[in-house]
Amino acid sequence: MLYLQISDHLFNSYCRAAFMHNMLSFDVTDYEIPGHLLKTSCREGEACIGTILPVIGLRYPNETVRLSMANRRAPHWLFDEIIQLTLKGCLSFDIHLRNGSTVNIFKLDMDLSAHMSALIENSKVFSEIIDLNFTTSKIRGKIFQSNFNFTNLLRMVDTVVRNSIIPKINEQGRIGLPLILMDGASLQSTSLKVGKRCLIIGTNFHIDFI
Repeated sequence: MLYLQISDHLFNSYCRAAFMHNMLSFDVTDYEIPGHLLKTSCREGEACIGTILPVIGLRYPNETVRLSMANRRAPHWLFDEIIQLTLKGCLSFDIHLRNGSTVNIFKLDMDLSAHMSALIENSKVFSEIIDLNFTTSKIRGKIFQSNFNFTNLLRMVDTVVRNSIIPKINEQGRIGLPLILMDGASLQSTSLKVGKRCLIIGTNFHIDFI
């Protein structure tokens, strides 16, 4: 049995490179969110962004809002007996009108802190969020009056984050982070433990000889 240690620095290096090449941004459409929350018009008694923000429903009826998620800085990993992920992002809510123009409804900053699970399979490290906390701040948009009540809007954002943003992040985790091995080498019968600033991998190291 061979034991390997992988520093959280490796994960952070991957994330910095992906962040610099704009590979961590993605869009969320109405079809990916239960209840059609991103519609500007909906039936009486239903909840959508057009009823939560009535001015949007009046100005832009029968449209759909597109949500874009971008990172304000590279995600940060920390291994300290558990796996922690910190993400600082910006959510932008836009309407792409039928005439080809785009209207920004509002933007807000989101700070997310998550605990992750991890496993190794086929020489890749896979991860998934198992617990999270997130906060929103700096909500900005010309549609807001000074006395605007943000309660329902923040509830909608909470639903969007939990039902769409987190699954998107987990999709990235399911792609897996490949472990760099020599040609013909593979890891077999692996176990994984989270240590201090590193993952500890126990494995049988197999090499296919030509």
